[in-house]
Amino acid sequence: MNSSLEPILSLRNLSKAYNGVPALELVDVDFFAGEIHALCGENGAGKSTLIKILGGILPAGSYQGKFLKSNREVHFQGPRAALDEGISIIHQELALALDCTVAENVFLGMEPNFFGVLDSASMQAKTAKILATLGQKEISPEQKVSTLSVGKMQMVEIARALKPGKAERILILDEPTSALSSKESEILLELLRDLKKQGLAIVYVSHKLEEVFSLADRITVLRNGRTMGTILRGEEKSFNFDSDQIISLMVGKKLAEIFPEKIIPDTKITKPLLSVKNWTVPSLHNPDLNLVDRLTFKLYPGEILGIAGLMGSGRTELVESLFGAGSLIGFGEIEIEEKVYHHPTPKKSI
Repeated sequence: MNSSLEPILSLRNLSKAYNGVPALELVDVDFFAGEIHALCGENGAGKSTLIKILGGILPAGSYQGKFLKSNREVHFQGPRAALDEGISIIHQELALALDCTVAENVFLGMEPNFFGVLDSASMQAKTAKILATLGQKEISPEQKVSTLSVGKMQMVEIARALKPGKAERILILDEPTSALSSKESEILLELLRDLKKQGLAIVYVSHKLEEVFSLADRITVLRNGRTMGTILRGEEKSFNFDSDQIISLMVGKKLAEIFPEKIIPDTKITKPLLSVKNWTVPSLHNPDLNLVDRLTFKLYPGEILGIAGLMGSGRTELVESLFGAGSLIGFGEIEIEEKVYHHPTPKKSI
């Protein structure tokens, strides 16, 4: 860690409001090269607004306070200005051109050319070199991005952020493992540790505290747009990286106060509010593929039913089709309070 060095990025008294509603209020935070700095907070805490300012998505003039890079005040008017200063954001929703090759995505908007003619050979060679430094030699610069797994697409995003051009690099990742398998997440986290050793400043936004604790050198907690504190790993007089402490800073309560006493309904005497049997949602583009396949469950009064899965597992298609929203049509049986519900539409569902 580099706590004795000058920060590469600093925010001072940063404030931002939307239609008079504060999203950030007097935020002070420093980011150092050679460190992974995690941002934690509930939804609406201000994390997304903060990284949009760092990445130039929210331009100077739309917020108050100072934004310093290497102790020099900067005024980004767009993402390109941030990129020119070595600041790259990898968003939760990947921004890749699926029908283009890996090399074309890595150099999108900055394609090498010779007197106006695209230098494809140079672009592919440079991409292969970047991928090799990331330990991703199995990704071909010539293959289409649409053929890659989500985990490999993340690597292409990182390769694009790290292409040659700037000595100082600041990499910002917003919920990068939300759509990855456990194995893909492990590969990504190990790569970030290696990039930290190479001197990158990494800003890591995640709700997964176990990842944050294993990865971060510093943790800054935001609540209602304000910084609640920055915790430094290994600092003698600082808080420990402790989930109870972090959650308390995030929600403003002690952990024991967060969860009410659990009430388990007696399903033997309670009738289900919602029953779904053999619910199937075919793909619009591939009639041989079911996005949801013969799903059966019951929901009882007093319950919260969680639906979990990776991106593309069918979660959204399930709830939208049950509600009757979107273009996907589901088949099977639905009962609401033991009454059959046919052909759901949003109006009928409400």
